[in-house]
Amino acid sequence: MPLFDRVGPRLILTETGRAYAKEVSRVLDELESVSLDMVRGWKTDAALMVGAMPTVAARWLAPRLDRFSKRHPGTYLEVTPVTADTDLESSAVDIAILRGKNEWSNAVATPLFPERVAVVAAPGLIPRGTELAPERFVDFPLLQSSARPDGWLNWIAAKGVDFKGRIQGPRFGHVNMLANAAISGLGLAIVPTFLIEPDLERGDLHLPFGPSVLSGETYFAVSPERKAQYKSVLAFRDWLHSETKSLRQAALD
Repeated sequence: MPLFDRVGPRLILTETGRAYAKEVSRVLDELESVSLDMVRGWKTDAALMVGAMPTVAARWLAPRLDRFSKRHPGTYLEVTPVTADTDLESSAVDIAILRGKNEWSNAVATPLFPERVAVVAAPGLIPRGTELAPERFVDFPLLQSSARPDGWLNWIAAKGVDFKGRIQGPRFGHVNMLANAAISGLGLAIVPTFLIEPDLERGDLHLPFGPSVLSGETYFAVSPERKAQYKSVLAFRDWLHSETKSLRQAALD
């Protein structure tokens, strides 16, 4: 039974060959999965798949996961990047940390905390301890977020600043890049304060234009409806709710 046909100088798979290749590919994929399970000591499908936006995963979630693992030593975690537009129903994600206004379909969303944002600067750009009126933001280079194009305008409105000009400056795709650019002294940036707490504590960034303001959006723990009652999902959701208690309290200040 031939697997290939010769067409001129080329070899092409026959129908039998294509079916054989598909089956061999499936077996090899299964072998790879079993091998990885042997190395890790647990099955891939036994892990709790946690989704988070890249900056949230890197700056907030990862440093705290050890506390969850100590509380639930039998639950294996796999963290994967998601966006607010990710279709959780068709993905492998069991639970995700998402920012929005609870508009996800076929999902169960538990509010975690309202987001607060602030204008931050490096000491090299504005010395620590300097207190400036919000109107003075125009005196400095401005950094922008391509994921939040209205970030500056929302902050200006929240601070009651009368501004009719244009916001111009370098644009960054992730908050992590934006924060690092601000730390380098490239300009002012508007960032969620919960993502830069270590930078504020170290003094790498400070708030020369006053305290943070509410952004109008909230972070949620979101699960597909069909997975919302899984034991591991409920455990992780409850842990997230506990971890974000201080952020909910800060939102009331």
